[in-house]
Amino acid sequence: MRAGRFAGPKPFKSDLILTYMNRRRHVAPPLRGSMSKVVQFSNQRQLADESLVRDIIEGERVQAVFQPIIDLKKRAILGYESLTRGPEGTSLFKPLALFEAATRLGLESELEIICRKNSIRAFARQGLDAKLFLNISPEALTNPGFKKGKTLRYLEEFGISPERVVIEVTEQHKTRGYRMLAEALAHYRSMGFTVALDDLGAGYSGLRLWTEVLPDYIKIDKHFVRQLHNDRIKSSFVASLFRMASASNCQVIAEGVELEDELKVLQKIGITYVQGYYFARPDAEPMRTLQQCNVAPDDRMQQASFMADGNADLVKISRNIEPLQAETLVNDIVELFQKRPDLQLLPILDGTHPVGIINRHLFFNELMATRFGVELYGKKAIRKLLEKQVILVDVNSELESVSQQLIATPVPEQAFIITCEGRYHGVATVLDLLEIITEQKIQNARHANPLTLLPGIVPMNRAINRMLGERRAFSVAYFDLDNFKPYNDYYGYDAGDGIIQLLADQLKRSFRGDGGLIGHIGGDDFIVMDPTPRFLTNIQAVLDGFAKQVPRHYSPAHRQEGGITGIDRNGVFSFFGLVSVSVGVVPPEAVVTCQSHIDIADLASEAKKLAKQTRGNSYFINRRAIVRA
Repeated sequence: MRAGRFAGPKPFKSDLILTYMNRRRHVAPPLRGSMSKVVQFSNQRQLADESLVRDIIEGERVQAVFQPIIDLKKRAILGYESLTRGPEGTSLFKPLALFEAATRLGLESELEIICRKNSIRAFARQGLDAKLFLNISPEALTNPGFKKGKTLRYLEEFGISPERVVIEVTEQHKTRGYRMLAEALAHYRSMGFTVALDDLGAGYSGLRLWTEVLPDYIKIDKHFVRQLHNDRIKSSFVASLFRMASASNCQVIAEGVELEDELKVLQKIGITYVQGYYFARPDAEPMRTLQQCNVAPDDRMQQASFMADGNADLVKISRNIEPLQAETLVNDIVELFQKRPDLQLLPILDGTHPVGIINRHLFFNELMATRFGVELYGKKAIRKLLEKQVILVDVNSELESVSQQLIATPVPEQAFIITCEGRYHGVATVLDLLEIITEQKIQNARHANPLTLLPGIVPMNRAINRMLGERRAFSVAYFDLDNFKPYNDYYGYDAGDGIIQLLADQLKRSFRGDGGLIGHIGGDDFIVMDPTPRFLTNIQAVLDGFAKQVPRHYSPAHRQEGGITGIDRNGVFSFFGLVSVSVGVVPPEAVVTCQSHIDIADLASEAKKLAKQTRGNSYFINRRAIVRA
């Protein structure tokens, strides 16, 4: 190409170099004037593509293909990302070429609308029982000429609820109108849609967009997933994103998973939503179950995924030391300790059942206590030297219960055995336990609400997932204040904080005595997990106590009037009654059908909305079960 560019009566140095390189490769150098032919061919190709784009849009000649997004924890399909293909056998079959040609003609928005309609129609016809992830560019959302309401009309036409649709914002170009984009997405959310931010880390300003939009999902770009197991920087970056997302109650989806080793690292980090060729390629007729995967994750991966998102604390401190059998001779153990100076603890099994731990220091003290200790014990089985007391702790135990067990049954070894379904899993020490308990307290303090000092959304979600995993019976109640904003606007933030603290005090008074767990998940929203059958009695006690105390937070005039006059969301003066509480209740029979805190949040939010339809303090019980195919 350079030979054509510098064509003239005398070759430039660059021509000579290129000619030499071509000869070295046994390739004839380009002819003079070849560049003009290339340009001419390129122009003809571009004109043909542009003509084809118009034909594709007019005839709606696009094909929707779907790639599943896997929920490793549930071992199910969370949803399908809809992708577009042009007419097969043409130059615009690949989506990148298709959209580039449409952009040159200023027809990108028109093409997006056609793709969206086709995706919704194909998704409905397939009868796919999962979420639909629809790609929409920020430019389309913020364009003043963009026709609003089309997506909703297509969904109504093909019988798909907005609650099943995730608007996936793809940042291909630099975004400037963050406020406009946030407002546009807020409009979609008000109709029931959820929002995902695609290709995080690969865009122009992904982190800025994240903080502005506050999506329900973020999708980590495949660049950071590729060879994740061989790149510490990538794995640290992904882990940091996961921690940030957890703190903001945002779900993480890792794109581009192609290798088992990549998957293992993602699961170790705690990510349970994944997408990529490891599971399935995009297809017009996608798989419907994990059994149809190209490669399905095995049971060990499923267990690791569950533990990463559940009570993984004991897993973190478990040391997987190779155990010995109780019939092993003392001499053999002496020899092992001499060969392994790093070995401090040695678990002992009787078959598959753990029966003791040998502490290196105590073991040699016992042998050397008498002059002939080695000769006396050397040919005996190690079971003769085992302490009668050995503490066995199930891997799913709560740290508090383990701590109480150790206090009640102290052992000389200052160590205990961790089991999984009764079998040996690993060994941990009391110091390990203290360290993880301290770390947990720091984490809880970090996520606690500064006003009420109650746990925030992150520890509450973890607690819910843990109790679901343990199949424990409990109810969930979602408390929300009514008429709080006008009160806060009129009386000020300090008074508003007083109302929030009043509700927190009522919750503590009614639930903590029964072992309930109370969380302050933001603003004036609280959530309670109650393991007792008295949950409705406790809820009613909160409502009665709040109704009795709240008038004291108003002036005499407002108490007499029964409320205040303020400005509503539409800027109109309206009368607002006294602040009250609406409660959405998910009873145990509905909780048992849920598989994660996400399912419970859906049921609780649904119940809270119905409770708000009743004036004053009220609750609504959502007995709807989560039904899966």
